Amino acid sequence: MQDFYRINVPQLGFSHPFVLHVLMAFSARHLAHFRSSKRAYYTTKADQHWEIGLRATTALMPCVNDDNAPALYVFAIISSFYTLAKGPKPRDFLIFSDNGLAEWLVLFRGVRAIMETTNDSIRHGPLSPLFTTAVARVQKFFAHDPSAGGEHARVAELRQLVTDLAGDNPNLPTYLAAIDDVSRCFACIFDDGGDRSSPSSASTTSQTVFIWLYRVSDDFVLCLQQRQPVALTIFAYFVVLLNELGNQWWMEGWIYHLLSGIHDALDDGSRPWIRWPMEKLGWIPDS
Repeated sequence: MQDFYRINVPQLGFSHPFVLHVLMAFSARHLAHFRSSKRAYYTTKADQHWEIGLRATTALMPCVNDDNAPALYVFAIISSFYTLAKGPKPRDFLIFSDNGLAEWLVLFRGVRAIMETTNDSIRHGPLSPLFTTAVARVQKFFAHDPSAGGEHARVAELRQLVTDLAGDNPNLPTYLAAIDDVSRCFACIFDDGGDRSSPSSASTTSQTVFIWLYRVSDDFVLCLQQRQPVALTIFAYFVVLLNELGNQWWMEGWIYHLLSGIHDALDDGSRPWIRWPMEKLGWIPDS
């Protein structure tokens, strides 16, 4: 994948300059992260390139076609990482916020929209190396059947808790669907004890984690937006998966920010439900 982003993506940018702008924006964020003495300079450059690229893609979104779809898809993917690299904002929790839809989710939904609009041209065009790898990851993801047993012990406990708490709740199918995908992620990344099942590259782990984010339903996001305690609890277990990306520079600050937001949104009676994610991540509330 390194060669794909080093060679294929810049070549795509020669025909679609907004791809080059988002690459330069992300690169500038990277430099800002590691060169603190010039952080303000690189951050300004990142924002400038990002805004130029965003204006260009916004103008193209109403007329997605086979020619521009691969470039728009790449822009949306890199934009997702760029937004993470900017760091968490107060009251914004990746896929829900206090101010309507979270910024990151809006951008990531763009990935799904482009996929659904021009599936074949993206899969078989210049991005085919990307999808060859992704298809293998998706196949492994769906190879785990949560209903067939062998579920990670902690996910099984979560499933039982949610079933007990929300047995008569109309949102139960939404909750269980989200847990099914959490279970698939755990099966790909962890063994039953909660440790790594096997050495995994950052790209492999990120692909697995992003499958859950790609598939998470609008109904589940709405439950998070409404601060439904059961949905927040499920999301806390997903944050454990996100933590597997914690050594990536663009994830800095996100894990504790998300868990803190979940904890603050739960009342005293619901907070014990996220005890295991808190222990697993080593997070202790301020008060």
